[in-house]
Amino acid sequence: MTGKKGLTLVEVIFSLAIVGLVLGSAIAVFVQTTRSSKTIDCTYSAVGLARMRIESARHLIDRSGFEELTQAKFGEDKVRINSDGFPDREGDFYRTTTVVTDYDDNAYLTSVEVSISYVFEGRLVENASSLKMVFVNI
Repeated sequence: MTGKKGLTLVEVIFSLAIVGLVLGSAIAVFVQTTRSSKTIDCTYSAVGLARMRIESARHLIDRSGFEELTQAKFGEDKVRINSDGFPDREGDFYRTTTVVTDYDDNAYLTSVEVSISYVFEGRLVENASSLKMVFVNI
């Protein structure tokens, strides 16, 4: 078979294997990048939700005074919320708020700690974001 141009079956199979490896690698990178992007987005949302809760504590103090900022009135344990921070049985986030009056044995200090967890790919990511603010009652 001299003088005929074309590809042999081995060359075609080898070329398809290389193309398959390149495409498989590209798909794996795309899937991992998408997953990482979603994780970052959930974590970013968790930080925002924690900050919103700290701000609501600040507004409560401004509106009603330190007497209203207690564990019994403001604290909560794993309340399921949506991405807007409102209680929602179908929400992807869980919020825990802990209020400690007389923080560090000081009657003028009140600590508010907010911890946000979220559900990602069917599993709970605990404490994705945790913020603590100490308020001074002067």
